[in-house]
Amino acid sequence: MKPRELLVPRLLGVALPGVLVALAVALASSTGSGAPGDADASFPDAKPSWEAGKSPDAIKFDAPLSLDAKLDAKADVKADSNLPILPDPTPLACESVYVLTVKWDKGTLTLDKVRTEKLAQKTALPRKFGRFAAELYVGGTLLERLRFDIPLLADDSVMSESYAKGLVTTVDVKVPDSERPTRLEIWDRATDKRWKFTYPLTLK
Repeated sequence: MKPRELLVPRLLGVALPGVLVALAVALASSTGSGAPGDADASFPDAKPSWEAGKSPDAIKFDAPLSLDAKLDAKADVKADSNLPILPDPTPLACESVYVLTVKWDKGTLTLDKVRTEKLAQKTALPRKFGRFAAELYVGGTLLERLRFDIPLLADDSVMSESYAKGLVTTVDVKVPDSERPTRLEIWDRATDKRWKFTYPLTLK
């Protein structure tokens, strides 16, 4: 039996006058005319579909992150680290640099060759984007961070992971030749893996 019919009482099989029937129908219609969500308002977990006074069209979505920002964000939420990522320090000016031949051998990173190179004038090395970063430290203080890429390992995609397992390649990376640092770290920002080397570096 329909709800509307319940509100149309009958007496001894004879319908009430038409005016009363119309009134009963009007009352039945008014019971479902509340604002959307009123029926759920008494539930503790009831939530509006959007903020009051704002239409769904007013909601703004975050713009896509650059690859560099994604890698920083990914490393920043690592469960095994309670420390936030240190910001890039002021570039370290130098008169000469170490040129590192970084070798990637199926997931193992080493310094294949190290040499020095004199600059035309004292200056800071340019900053770039990249999956890897060469960092210079004295104690826990970050003195310099220079990002770079290893060919075919430019990001943390499945394709890069498959290349990493069998890839053998090298890339030259420049870092300042300075008296201040005591440690060089090369950081894979996609996996949060680090390789540490004593600084000053030994030429080879």
